[in-house]
Amino acid sequence: MRIIALAVLVVFFTTCGTAGKIPRENVRPLLDTSEGVKMYDFHLSYGKNDVEGWLLVNKDDMKNQRFVLTSHIGMSFFDLEGTPNEYRILYVVDFLDRKRALDLLWNDFSILFSTQIFKKTDFKINENGNILMLVTGHGPLKTVITAKDYKEGFPKTIKIDHPRLRLTVLINKPDNVEGSLLY
Repeated sequence: MRIIALAVLVVFFTTCGTAGKIPRENVRPLLDTSEGVKMYDFHLSYGKNDVEGWLLVNKDDMKNQRFVLTSHIGMSFFDLEGTPNEYRILYVVDFLDRKRALDLLWNDFSILFSTQIFKKTDFKINENGNILMLVTGHGPLKTVITAKDYKEGFPKTIKIDHPRLRLTVLINKPDNVEGSLLY
């Protein structure tokens, strides 16, 4: 009887083990990396302060990433460009012109294009290889990213949370980008 129970446990653990686990290199990005500029609704909450607008993202042939945040009336908050390891500031408003704040935003946005840039990252992935939750860092720099409502391989809603900093970024892909623009 013990042998049968042991055999059942061995079969159970081998079938439920890591055989179906997706390698970290095959995890898909959270933002669309195809050609062209993509537009997202953006909401940043820090304590009792909120910033809303559009986040325009692009990745060119040279693998440079570009992130532009504008208000709904067209005022630019920042324009950043670079690779996951380094970036340059093309424009930033005074109240955001803080190295630590921009470094944090750049790291957050870079993770969305390339989830493999940090070695110590925990993933929660569904059966299609889509990221449901990603956790990296610890202490004040702990980052928790959740993604949901996948459509055409990319999430419609992405939430970036820094619990210790009380900083939350919410990125939503609008259903109709042309309908979002004012003419």
